Formats: sequence, C-alpha cells, structure tokens
Amino acid sequence: MNAISTAIASLKSRELAPAEFEKDDDGNFHIDFITACSNMRARNYRITEADRNKTKMIAGKIIPAIATTTAMVTGSVGSEIYKYAMGFDNIEKFKNVFINLALPSVMFTEPDPAIKNKSKEFDVVMGGPLTMIPEGFTVFDKVELNQGSLSIQQAIDWFKDNYDGVEVYTLTCGKRVIYNQY
Repeated sequence: MNAISTAIASLKSRELAPAEFEKDDDGNFHIDFITACSNMRARNYRITEADRNKTKMIAGKIIPAIATTTAMVTGSVGSEIYKYAMGFDNIEKFKNVFINLALPSVMFTEPDPAIKNKSKEFDVVMGGPLTMIPEGFTVFDKVELNQGSLSIQQAIDWFKDNYDGVEVYTLTCGKRVIYNQY
C-alpha cells in the first residue's frame, strides 16, 4: 500500500504529456514500430506478416476499436486496483472480467484461489515422484536460498542435501533464469 502511495506522489510531481498516435507522420516512426511488433507476433504464431503499407491501412481502420478496448480494459483493471489499494484481501471481492465488444458482452466472474500443489508418489507428466517445497506450493510461491555466494552446482547440491534428494528444474535470481534443466 505504501508503494502505491509513493508512486502516486511521484506522479504528481512530474509533468506528463500524452503521445498522440499519428499514422500519416512518417517522422514519428509509429507505423514502423507497429509493423515491427505485429510482424514479431506473426512470426511467433506462424501467421502471415504484413508490410508497412498494409499495417498503415489496418491501423487507420482499428484506431477507434483500440481506443474503445483500451478504455474498457483500463476501467475494469482500474476498479480492481482500487479494491487492492483500499486494503481488500478477500478474493471474493475481486473479479475477472471477460469483455467482447463485438457482441456486446461483459461478464464478471470470481477468480479461483491459487492451486495448491501436493507432493505425489508418482506423477504421470513427470514420470516419477514429485516433491513440493513447501507442501501446498502455488505458482506465486518461491524458495529463497540465502547461503551466500554459491555456484549453480553448489545451489543444486544444497537443495538435494536439504530436501531429501529433490531434483532442481529451474533456478532464478530476481527476474533472471540462471539455470533451467531443459
């Protein structure tokens, strides 16, 4: 909550200016940026890429749709952020929102709690036993290793020694993956 208050206070002290999208001004590189991003996405999903002129034509048609969608998403996400900032901690107070502006359809649902994983003697996906550290581990949990400076092998060995021979699949440091078994 203090982090949000600090962020809001720092925003008030700065002068913000919106950047206006202009597809016909080649000097601002907006169409070039959109073309590059959309073509990276196209390659990722193996769909047809678009050249700069086609991107410019498409952008001219979808700007009103982008503005409408952005307003809907911003409003629904903003209402959930207000709940969090006000200190709500009951998951039933928060909502998932599914919006389809083509129908038009807006659906609010209650999110499910995080799945608590349990240790298993045999997991069909992994083909062997699974040990959860800690028991009831969720996708939001992590195990912190505060043992000073260790090599990756020393960190893996520490887990094996302290958690009954557990096999380490991934090690991260902050936002960086430093070891991935794959």
